[in-house]
Order: sequence, then structure tokens, then C-alpha cells
Amino acid sequence: RKYASVKRDAAEENAAAQGSGDIEQVYDTNEGPVVITIRGSMVFVAESFPLPLARRLTNLVFDAQGTGAVQTAFSGPTPLIGNQPATEPLSADLVRFFENCGVMKSAVDAAMRAAH
Repeated sequence: RKYASVKRDAAEENAAAQGSGDIEQVYDTNEGPVVITIRGSMVFVAESFPLPLARRLTNLVFDAQGTGAVQTAFSGPTPLIGNQPATEPLSADLVRFFENCGVMKSAVDAAMRAAH
């Protein structure tokens, strides 16, 4: 629906699929190539980049992704809520800044309530 014309380019897919383990779909559109790449449980879509650049971007993004459990870092003194220590994520000051500016106020308010 996004593009006026879309045509799958299987020849380009076959050229890139040599032993990488990635699943790649290449489409020619009226706005330029679209490359959809699947690696394990990750998906990356590059739109309107030349194919060599789209593939380099895909590899950079995939290779930069961490693996394993997600961990959150905390900083600063530990405030107390009642008798229990409360922790805030490192982004709490930024969230409060956006909240004070009225940016995405409902989303920020909900996130702040959920954190407390």
C-alpha cells in the first residue's frame, strides 16, 4: 500500500544469500529498493538506499545488537519510598525533562506512575 509499484527482485536476493544465514527479500519500488533482512528473531528494513549500502547498514545494525539478558543500569543516591529503597533508571531525568515540557505528556505520566 505504501508504494505505487512494487516488484520482487529474486536475482538480487540470490546474489546476497550466499552462506550468510540471513533471509533477505529485495523489492524494487517507485521510491527505490527495499531490503527486508531477517537474522534469527531480528528483522531490519532498509528503504530507498542503494543495495550495497542497505546491506552494510543491515550488518552494522545487526552486529551492534547485544545478546543475552537485558540489564538496566542505575545511578545516583538511592531514594526511599517508605522504608524500601527506590531505584530510577538512568533516563529518569530525561523523562522528567520531557514531562515538564509537555512532550508526550500522557505517555510520560504513565511511565512515571509505573516506575513508582
